[in-house]
Amino acid sequence: MSFRFDGTGGAVRTIPVADLGTYKGARQWLGMLVRVEKVRLICSPYESSSGRYSIGFSAGQDDVPCDELPSVTNELFDLKGAGPPLAQGDELAAVTGIVTYFYGVHIAPRSAADIEP
Repeated sequence: MSFRFDGTGGAVRTIPVADLGTYKGARQWLGMLVRVEKVRLICSPYESSSGRYSIGFSAGQDDVPCDELPSVTNELFDLKGAGPPLAQGDELAAVTGIVTYFYGVHIAPRSAADIEP
């Protein structure tokens, strides 16, 4: 994976959570370290047998099925084992992470410090 830093000197850029609601909005942030505020987890956590773990959040469109929502994912950090427990209905002050795309938009925190309750 490569990370890009466009004009911020490597600093975290706070972006509107709505930007992650669609591929078109999220594309400009792919591979970048961003921070989104007021993240409301509206789906049950998803866990696969291969170790994938994610939980969907609202990006301004609550009527969208969970598999089409952006999610916080464990691509860079063990969300389930080492991170703070995340549950449907939680409202997080902010999440910082790398924006990725694989069958949907994801934000991948790097450590527990990237998740602000």
